[in-house]
Amino acid sequence: MYPLRGIPILAFLIRRLKHGLSEEHFRLILATSSLPQDDPAAAWAKYEGIHCIRGDHDNVLARYIQTIETFPSPVNVRVTADNPLTCPEITKQCVDLAVKEGFEYTSTDGFPYGTGVDIFTDDLLYRISDMGSTPEDLEHINNVVLNNPDQFNTGRLDACPPLAKKHLRMTVDTPEDFKLMDQVLSSCRIKPIWIVPLADAIQLFETFNKKVIN
Repeated sequence: MYPLRGIPILAFLIRRLKHGLSEEHFRLILATSSLPQDDPAAAWAKYEGIHCIRGDHDNVLARYIQTIETFPSPVNVRVTADNPLTCPEITKQCVDLAVKEGFEYTSTDGFPYGTGVDIFTDDLLYRISDMGSTPEDLEHINNVVLNNPDQFNTGRLDACPPLAKKHLRMTVDTPEDFKLMDQVLSSCRIKPIWIVPLADAIQLFETFNKKVIN
């Protein structure tokens, strides 16, 4: 796990979500594999005081089923560990929309890449677990929904200014992504760094991009 501003990306994300999401309404759970290589992730989850579910390395969907069987919840938020700037406010808005409208699946659109979330009901997770058959279905748990949109009740939270910055890449999928993220956040004066509001992070990324272009 790359250290982002001195701490592992996973710990950065956990602290960001713990700060922005109340324990009264949200339970944070790490769903990782049972392979020894993921022992450090499980150890960090324990250190940060959140639950950890471990399962099949090649079947992410099965790990989600384990999670909702262990911690039943009508609404479940998917956050991936390569998105350290996942926005708690967007998360809350998306959950509120899903609950209010009764959507089975709720996604976000228009926000910087790596800051949004998607929401699944527990019933939907069980359904797509029965329907999923390809390796892609098991790895990307929204794959079944995206490939069969007419079979599900779906909704979407669209970004509004100043957060509508779909062109910005704010994720860590590659070493280049990590280098960019670390460089951008190095100029952030908000402490602790993981509580930086998304609007401020967007400004930092845009300022950095302008400097690079110039």
